[in-house]
Amino acid sequence: MSSPRLIRELFRQDVTRDIPPVVYFHEQSPAKVRDEVSEYIITGGWKKDHPNYKRVPDGIHEQYVRLLSAISDEMQKSGGPSLPTAWISGFYGSGKSSFAKLLGLSLDGLELPEGQSLAEMLLARDLSDRAQEFRDAWDRLRQVIADPFAVVFDIGGFARDNEQIHTACVRQVQTRLGYCEKELVANFELRMEKAGEWDRFLAVSREIGQPWDEKKDDPFADEVFSEILHHYNSDRYTDPMSWIDSRSGTTVSDSPTEAVATIRDMIQMRKPGGTLFMVVDEVSQYVLSHEQRVDKLRAFASELGSQLKGKVWLLALGQQRIDEEAGDTFLVWA
Repeated sequence: MSSPRLIRELFRQDVTRDIPPVVYFHEQSPAKVRDEVSEYIITGGWKKDHPNYKRVPDGIHEQYVRLLSAISDEMQKSGGPSLPTAWISGFYGSGKSSFAKLLGLSLDGLELPEGQSLAEMLLARDLSDRAQEFRDAWDRLRQVIADPFAVVFDIGGFARDNEQIHTACVRQVQTRLGYCEKELVANFELRMEKAGEWDRFLAVSREIGQPWDEKKDDPFADEVFSEILHHYNSDRYTDPMSWIDSRSGTTVSDSPTEAVATIRDMIQMRKPGGTLFMVVDEVSQYVLSHEQRVDKLRAFASELGSQLKGKVWLLALGQQRIDEEAGDTFLVWA
């Protein structure tokens, strides 16, 4: 008689390891993402004649293929897509956060600790009979989008003072493209870039021993910025704190139209030729209980289409479907 086996010996991996109960969007370090993707199970992908097809006819495999193919189709439309948005819905625990987080960071080109790209590891996690479909859909998307990058965040944990989603997106893009995290400073950085004054500003910052590339993330970066401006143009900024004093009490207030224009300008300045994917979690919980937020989200999505024609995509997640609230504003995956 064979000796009895312990239950833990029946599993391929150590079941006593730390397994987080949910996926957190803010955890994006290469080591953490590597652990997440190594545990990721891509369901579906069964051929129709396989017995498991009846059980899982439409799994994660099918959803990835469908979404990537639809984005590629939209990008190849004459004049570009008029609706560069997707709503990804699912009940709590359905896997929508893992699905979108791994996709977004793959599009951002995240490299894992061993040097392997997240995109390649994600594709390798599809062990289904039809795994090549996923790889083909990814390769096709990369053919029509040469230089993708992404911001991936949870709106509930990132938003300030009940701000609109378009405002939070602007702040995320500012950080992703290397602008100062202080919004007033970031907005002025962009103004100087558009005016052709940025290179000289950087040169002045180095001349006075306050290199902006090193100082822009300091807690008092706005004061450093003001000091540099004083040396840059002492006629206008007569005192080192002139710029910051003149903006005391100023708040950033932008409409969806202005937000999209700002995102467009930042990409033109710092990522020309790039295509941005904004992947935002927990959107339905954030907007559906506030009519104004729904209206602003709809306006933001529409402006992305009318102004940018596929240079920026918004992938919004939520437990609830948004069809009834947003009408035809979003392509919908569930």
